Amino acid sequence: MNANRRILVIGSPGSGKSTFSRELSEIRCIPIYHLDKIFWKSGWNPIPEEEFKDKLIKILQTNEWIMDGNYSQNLVMRMKYAQTVIFLDIPWILCTLRVIKRNIHNRHNTRKDITEGCEEKFDHDFYELLKFIRHFPKTDRVKIIKLLEVNAYEKEIIIFSNSKSVKQYLQKIKNEEETSKIVKVA
Repeated sequence: MNANRRILVIGSPGSGKSTFSRELSEIRCIPIYHLDKIFWKSGWNPIPEEEFKDKLIKILQTNEWIMDGNYSQNLVMRMKYAQTVIFLDIPWILCTLRVIKRNIHNRHNTRKDITEGCEEKFDHDFYELLKFIRHFPKTDRVKIIKLLEVNAYEKEIIIFSNSKSVKQYLQKIKNEEETSKIVKVA
């Protein structure tokens, strides 16, 4: 993965996309783009679809990025530009628990990976998000797997099905980066 500098991170809400992307960005020194931060204006107001697409294209055409987020309506476009696609295929029950915990922890605050003024709340949208997570394995996951199969020969595809393998991978990448910085003098 060392040569690949355009990395797409996808998965269900609560799968750990933003946390993983942030850690990978720090290790690899690659700029990170959270789609939630691009898509949402303050107060959970979405930007117009064309503006979102234009912003994405501008980022996608650069040489290096880590981009995390679902947004299935433009997943094919993002995948086209990515060199590596990482799918956090984490069980829906764990994703649900993480989202509830995140909501409680960040209640009335804004997370780092989202636009200022988008506070976590227990409201109708939150319950809709929980429903989305519950149905993710039978809906979006199926579409993602098909897309990954189609792109398997052109891209590096990495699928994680548990948190332990995610942590091990990040540690491996960190070790590789540290080793590559060692200069041997004769």
